[in-house]
Amino acid sequence: TFARQLMATGDYEYVEPDWMCYPTKIPNDPLYSQQWHHPKMNCPGAWDLYTGNAFQIAAFVDTGIDSDHEDHIGHMLLGYNSADRLPEANGGQVEDINGHGTWVAGCIGATGNNGKGLAGVNWDISLIPVRATNSSSGGANMADLLDGALWAAQNGAKTVSVSYTGVQTSSVGSTGTTMKNMDALLIWAA
Repeated sequence: TFARQLMATGDYEYVEPDWMCYPTKIPNDPLYSQQWHHPKMNCPGAWDLYTGNAFQIAAFVDTGIDSDHEDHIGHMLLGYNSADRLPEANGGQVEDINGHGTWVAGCIGATGNNGKGLAGVNWDISLIPVRATNSSSGGANMADLLDGALWAAQNGAKTVSVSYTGVQTSSVGSTGTTMKNMDALLIWAA
């Protein structure tokens, strides 16, 4: 009722709750760690042409990153804690508190062909970690997810991945449009 009243004023593009969103689930199947997705996406064919570029910046809004992970060292740029609205350079914490963010970072840009760990889609790319939550459950408010995505685009990311529910909200659509106008692409789990 209140949302309808606000919309009736003509002053709002949309009115919706600040939903609590959660990371998409990672299956615990024993063979999942063998990265079946690369052949499905034909990554080997793509790697014949391109394995990434350190001048490209990709961000991910998630539960943080394990800064000591062997496949991410040397690829991380300073990040942001959107739950606290605090850049890492000013003390914002971006260490992974759930594990999901490190997994997402690995899918995007774990160093490949180095004889360690696993391979990301891009073997050589700069990563901006954005931690959108301070809860070990990984749950994050929509406002924190969107603030983190915008911050990343404002700080050089050309792609920003958000692996959470909530893609159907109007706020995701308008944030994506804003980021597109900044020459950045918002990628959201569906």
